[in-house]
Amino acid sequence: MPERDCTGCGERRRISAKGLCRSCYQRDRSRPVAYAARLGDQGACLTEWFEPFAAWVSERLSPARAIEVLKATSTHLAAGPVTPEELLAAVRPSEPSRSVGTLARSLEAFFASAGLSCRSDDEAGRLQARRLRIVSTTPEPFGAGVSGYLAAQVEARRRARRTGTKPLADSTLELRIGVLRDLACFLLASRPAVAGWELVSTADLEAFLSTNPTLRALRVGALRSFFAWARTKRLVLVNPTTGLRPGGRQVFVGAVVTAQRQQELYQRWTGDAAHPHEAFVGLMALIHAASRAELRALRVDDVDHGAHRVKLRARPHPVPLDPATWAALQRCLALRESRGRLNPHVLVTRVTAGRDCPVSAAYLTHILDPAETSLRSLRSTRLVATVSEMDPKFVSAAFGLNLAAPLYYLGDSVDDSRLSNL
Repeated sequence: MPERDCTGCGERRRISAKGLCRSCYQRDRSRPVAYAARLGDQGACLTEWFEPFAAWVSERLSPARAIEVLKATSTHLAAGPVTPEELLAAVRPSEPSRSVGTLARSLEAFFASAGLSCRSDDEAGRLQARRLRIVSTTPEPFGAGVSGYLAAQVEARRRARRTGTKPLADSTLELRIGVLRDLACFLLASRPAVAGWELVSTADLEAFLSTNPTLRALRVGALRSFFAWARTKRLVLVNPTTGLRPGGRQVFVGAVVTAQRQQELYQRWTGDAAHPHEAFVGLMALIHAASRAELRALRVDDVDHGAHRVKLRARPHPVPLDPATWAALQRCLALRESRGRLNPHVLVTRVTAGRDCPVSAAYLTHILDPAETSLRSLRSTRLVATVSEMDPKFVSAAFGLNLAAPLYYLGDSVDDSRLSNL
């Protein structure tokens, strides 16, 4: 095939179709709309919302993926006219999973935007399925108690929402049932004589807590909540957590980054070699102590271009950005422009480009892996330096932290194993 000038990129290449080279043809967003029109010309059984749906998905998905969605939708519609609710029920998985799939997600979002159906709470379903998986992995005879405790906690959260009080967070609920699952596995392996919750003693709980002293405070709180509920349900006669103590005051024992390493990272992220997301996340954590939740929630509307500052969640005042961080932010915004403007967040990946949800927490957890560092260590380094040099009350007010949180970075600890060698 002779080469010609591509009407898309202007370079001299082999033409695939419509005067475009193969690369430009794959990016042509008019292909899904044309595909929908061909289906209509071929006499396919389509509804009045199919062509608007084709235009909708062509703006949010890649042309190839949009055509796959349209093809699957037309296959379901070929059986006969169905309502949007019936179509969603047909394309959704029969059991809750981590993801409902691109087809179901696209149809649900389109129907909700067009007023044809209501959007379902997929996140709540995934969280519920994850909690049930934790309960299912709890060995018997402890699983029934954990299942009843989970149902009671969910009902208590519903009452808290109705009354306007603070409900229990999903992460806290998962943490508590996870601790109970770990305790049941520990008892099954190390305490075979304990055949039920009613036989658990304080010594058994102390042995379990000693397996990971760093999580003692979190585990003690979960155990106190469970056994208090079990006492009211007559699952246990005596609460074994009465004599438990969370331990001493928690102090910071995490890793910090040395000054030389900070300079190396700063030079890496002020250049053009690093990915825009890596540079922006790294500088925000290193210089401004931004957390993962704050970066995930950062939206385009939170950026003040005139004053060069951003509004981070939970912070009472906007955060002024230094020139290096502002330049990294501009690179992120330019990358977002190239991937589309549908997602309102600053950090946009190929997965979230056609949706309105933030990037996943796992994405931000591993975004700094190429630099061989972590967001948590950079944020901790900044907080340790700030708390040591300034008033902790000022730090808590500036960063939107709890009044006791800065004291966590002021504390120190002694390694008992070293004392025994003296």
